[in-house]
Amino acid sequence: MNKVIVKEPGKGLVIENVEKVDLDYFYSKCGAPIDMMEVGEGVDIVFNDEMLMRDEFEPNFCFFGNGRIQPLHGTVIFVGVDYCTGKSKGLTADEIITIYESFADDEK
Repeated sequence: MNKVIVKEPGKGLVIENVEKVDLDYFYSKCGAPIDMMEVGEGVDIVFNDEMLMRDEFEPNFCFFGNGRIQPLHGTVIFVGVDYCTGKSKGLTADEIITIYESFADDEK
């Protein structure tokens, strides 16, 4: 059973005990492929250190250059924020939880 923890501030979600995250599945649900996402669109994702070292996640580095969000242990997903206005946009926390619960069900 995946454990979902709602964190504040930033409305982040920590998804624990997820051995693999199917990015194609995730982005098919939120409607933006990884190479098309920009700051403020969809969701921002921080992967753990090992995953950050993989070349396919390099586009995510631009999200975290301001140092406000640091890579943490596990997979951390933040609701998208428009950094110009500071207002949240994109998926809601409930929608993100639904995506990951659905993915976990598919794996059973």
